[in-house]
Amino acid sequence: MNKELNYYSVKEVEEAVKLLADNKLKLLAGGTDFMVDYRNEEDFLTGYDGILDLSNIDGIDEITESDNHIEIGAMVTHKDLVKSDLINKYYPALAQSAAAIGSTQIRNRATIGGNICNAAACADTLGPLIAFEARAILESVNGKRTMDVSEFVKWPYETEINDNEILISFTLPKPEEGTFSGFQKIGRRQALAITRISLAVKAVIESGIIKDINLVPGSATPVPTTFSEVEAEIKGKKLSEIDSKEIGEKAAEEMVGITGERWSTPYKKPALATLFRRAIKNLQEEVANNG
Repeated sequence: MNKELNYYSVKEVEEAVKLLADNKLKLLAGGTDFMVDYRNEEDFLTGYDGILDLSNIDGIDEITESDNHIEIGAMVTHKDLVKSDLINKYYPALAQSAAAIGSTQIRNRATIGGNICNAAACADTLGPLIAFEARAILESVNGKRTMDVSEFVKWPYETEINDNEILISFTLPKPEEGTFSGFQKIGRRQALAITRISLAVKAVIESGIIKDINLVPGSATPVPTTFSEVEAEIKGKKLSEIDSKEIGEKAAEEMVGITGERWSTPYKKPALATLFRRAIKNLQEEVANNG
């Protein structure tokens, strides 16, 4: 049975990392995954001295803009992402992924930092962050360090964050002119759906030619990653001439090349092919209407 633990809540990052350096603490962000794990896992808090609640720390629940990038605090909620003018302006796929998460109540509580640190393969905001080449900022008593979000998750439910570090924020470069993005997913049902498979897309299109593209499926591979073979197939081609069905089939083959044949492959191959096909068609329609 989970034992009684000390509970800490502080105002400053400096206080938090000092506590973390001196104690073995379980971090609490929005709490939506935390409470489920606490209820279901008997040894969830075994080995910890206490719980450190991050919700009252100043300055890590904001979205700020500078000349070249946007910084998103780790405690920004999914509701905040959905409503943010900056996120909708520069990173529509990220806003769409946040809107696709759970219920209104969950989006009001769950944070982008918690979503990434939980490191589930189905984490909806992870794909868009990788597609937009986001970097994570971590802090400990030894100072700050940054790393690509694409390298942050090393395996399902395992990250590269050290025990004495707190994820503070993400920085995303501002997209160049001609950037389009989108997110879509397939869930088990319409409401409160946990993602079965998803796809985040960021493409730079110049005069109808795909100059650059990042395609990041979720739940297709153990850790979300860009599909480099399909990307190479698309780059440099005229968007209107791309065969979306052919690209979908190649994406499904690239997935199997990474994961091998698994029990879920018969479902995921056509599902992923469908998402790629939709993504290319959406890009073609959006560029035709707004490009």
